[in-house]
Amino acid sequence: PGAQDADSGIAIIETAANVRGLYKTFNKGKSWTLMSQPGEVFNSLYAYLDNSYGAKVVAAGENGLIARVIMQYDTPFGIIYLNSPAAASMKTAWADEASGGAVTITACDNTRNFYYTANGEASVASWTIQQITVVLPADQNIKKVLANRWSAGNNIISGTILTETGKLFAFRKPTGSNTFSFSAYASPSTVRDITLDDAADRIFAFNLTDKKAYRIQLTSGNSTPNAMAINPANSALASANTMAFRNNRLTVAGNNGELYSAILNSAGASIPSGVW
Repeated sequence: PGAQDADSGIAIIETAANVRGLYKTFNKGKSWTLMSQPGEVFNSLYAYLDNSYGAKVVAAGENGLIARVIMQYDTPFGIIYLNSPAAASMKTAWADEASGGAVTITACDNTRNFYYTANGEASVASWTIQQITVVLPADQNIKKVLANRWSAGNNIISGTILTETGKLFAFRKPTGSNTFSFSAYASPSTVRDITLDDAADRIFAFNLTDKKAYRIQLTSGNSTPNAMAINPANSALASANTMAFRNNRLTVAGNNGELYSAILNSAGASIPSGVW
C-alpha cells in the first residue's frame, strides 16, 4: 500500500478471484473507493516521493497496465495511465522523480522482459525493452524490483530484482545509456521480500535458509554489489513474507502472526543488541 498521511492511502484489493483493483481510503481504511476501471487487474504498487504533491504511487498490472497515482493532501487523488510498452502481464514497477520533475520508471513482466523510461511524467513515455538473459525460465516470474538513481536525467541506475522463486539479481545502467546489465547474486537464494532504506541506497532482504537478514549497498560505481549477511540470525522466524525499514529499524512479518524487528547500526551491517 501507499499512504499520504495517517488517514488516507492507496492499496490493491482483491474483490474476487483474479480481480485486483486500485482503491483509496480517507478514513484510515474503514471504507475504500475504487479508483481504477472495473475489471482492471493490478499486481503491484510502489510509493515514491513527488516534488509537487509529496507522494505518488506507480502501479503495474495485467495487459500492460502501468499507472501513476497522485496523492495530494485534501484532494480526491488522481490516476494517470501511461502508454503501455507491451500488452504483457506487468508484475512489478519502481519509480523515482528527479528535482526537475522527470520520472524514471522500471518495470518487469512475466516473460523476463525489463522495461525502462526516463520520461514517465510525459503524456507519451518513451520505453526501451530488454530481455533479462541471466534469469532462467524457471525463475522468470519477477516479484519485485527496487533501485536508486544518481543525478537528474538519464543517469546511473542500480538496483535489485527479486523472483518468485526467491532469487536475487542485480541490474545497472551507466550514465547516458538505455542499456542495462544484469547479474545473479550468489546468495541468498530463498528470499520472499526486499525493501529499501530511508535514503534508497541500501536494499534489505531476509533469507529463509539461514534465517538472516542481508544488506545490499547500492552505489554509482561499476562493480556489482554484494549481499552481505547481517548477524545474528533469527532462528525463531519460520516465514518472512514482507519487510519494512524505517529509522534503522528492520521489521519482518510472516505467517500466523509472526512479527519481528531489530535495530541495526548506522551502516546497516549488524544488530548491536544481538536481539530480534
